[in-house]
Amino acid sequence: MKIITATLLLNLSSECDVFALQRGLNLPETRPSLTLRAAIDLAEVYAKEHKIDLSNHYLYSVRLIPGREARGGQAWEVVWEQSQRVDDDEVQFIVDMDKKVTRQPRG
Repeated sequence: MKIITATLLLNLSSECDVFALQRGLNLPETRPSLTLRAAIDLAEVYAKEHKIDLSNHYLYSVRLIPGREARGGQAWEVVWEQSQRVDDDEVQFIVDMDKKVTRQPRG
């Protein structure tokens, strides 16, 4: 049973890779050098240092962006969404693998 499951997973993985390549998507070749947790922490520190109030927001999403020009070819996108009526409905940061954080203009 384990062999069948492993074979199925391997086949599905290969098919997904082929499908992604056919659609022109670049799959990340390496594991990100900066962890997801570290990216969130860096974004929070950046917000505090730049006096960006996240108190009326909640962490909405974090995703890995492949194919960035930044070192490592990847970056984390960290987005906070409003939980009440606030001036900015979303606050988005890009955290590069070299720990550089930039705020992106959003909604």
